[in-house]
Amino acid sequence: MFPTAEVGQDFLEFFIHFDESSERDASSYEASMQEELDVFLQGYVWQKEPLVLGVSTTLPRALHGKMLVGDNVEDEWVATAALNTLTKKHSNITVQVWDADGEFLLIEAAEALPAWLNPDNSANRVFLRRGHLHIVHQNPTERHMELHTALSFVTDPETPSTRANKVMDAIVLDRLGHATSYSMQPDINHHHVQCMLPPAAALVFQALPHSIAYAVEAFYYRDPTEATQVCRHMQRFPVPSTSTGMATAMVPLTRCMYAQVKQQQFAPPKPFQPTTPRPDADANVVAAAELGMKLCCGLELLCHSRVQDWRGTVWRDAIDALLQDPARKFVPPSDLRPSDDDSWMYVTPEGLEAMLDAADSKLQHQSANDDEDGGESGGQALQTMASLFDKFVHTKSDYEGVATETLPTEVSFNMHALMEILKSGNVGDNLHESP
Repeated sequence: MFPTAEVGQDFLEFFIHFDESSERDASSYEASMQEELDVFLQGYVWQKEPLVLGVSTTLPRALHGKMLVGDNVEDEWVATAALNTLTKKHSNITVQVWDADGEFLLIEAAEALPAWLNPDNSANRVFLRRGHLHIVHQNPTERHMELHTALSFVTDPETPSTRANKVMDAIVLDRLGHATSYSMQPDINHHHVQCMLPPAAALVFQALPHSIAYAVEAFYYRDPTEATQVCRHMQRFPVPSTSTGMATAMVPLTRCMYAQVKQQQFAPPKPFQPTTPRPDADANVVAAAELGMKLCCGLELLCHSRVQDWRGTVWRDAIDALLQDPARKFVPPSDLRPSDDDSWMYVTPEGLEAMLDAADSKLQHQSANDDEDGGESGGQALQTMASLFDKFVHTKSDYEGVATETLPTEVSFNMHALMEILKSGNVGDNLHESP
């Protein structure tokens, strides 16, 4: 019933390096570049922490940032796409970015890596500059390239170009383009829901919108025993004795947040029981009460911890300061609307078949280059793979294993074609059918 009570620490870390020829200090760019990022990312809802620039304390000519991404890895790609837009506008910067897994840009382009490049020698070799991926190929046998040396190779016009090969560059830029054209779109990133909340909780979510992500995380990763004890009293967010005392608010979530809250079974603690609608009440009212109860419990749990925001402020302190200000009151929304449709969460066999048909049709159009090279098209490769699985399952075996002489000795398989299906941007939208 409960997930592991261990919050993920996945992160994205980056540096914006300024060329040595730059006339201004990095600090003089901080505010203007942050504004550019904010404009690019306007309206985007982060799963946990936003993309924030700061002056590097370790490098003299750089801006730096590190953000926790929570359970939505897509935030990494959105943030990287935003940083890459800066490199298109500012020709004097080079961006370096990595995550908890290391050089995730190389992982994305793994099928096109040069033979010499591997995890042991990739440090300080992967950059974004002027809108493209750069790989420092000089001194390939050197296990650890010094950062200042690598940057000189990237920025010096007299040295051989460090632009990545066309396939690697295209793969990475395609992934960044997907983040921009699909993941950032409001109807994909946002999921607005009506919630019935105690007025104090509604005020916190309205005045401190970033607290929503932390409340979701506190609820999702709750310890069952602690949750029972804390939510039995609801000290900071007292629940009115009747539903008429509750506030109705529109709460902006990501799809990931919504799924985390929606799909968990959680019986209303005692303080919420008088305001909980009967099961046969209007479905929208039941959903608003249930979601509000879960989010409010998450907020109460957050206030019983010392969790900090990205600025180092303890959420409990910030929330207490807000609640103690008598001038701050929840303002009911003037445009209260129904909750967003959540049919994207539900998969039907018909939706899956339609998605596979659409993906196969797309792959057939992309197969021309494969055919010219003598290889299989994406659709043919998938059919081959399915056939091989079927043969393998039905092949005679003994104590020495499967008799492989009946199987083909060589298999040509287009990994990019398979990944097109797995990463298809509209998978969620094609899979669902309203329940």
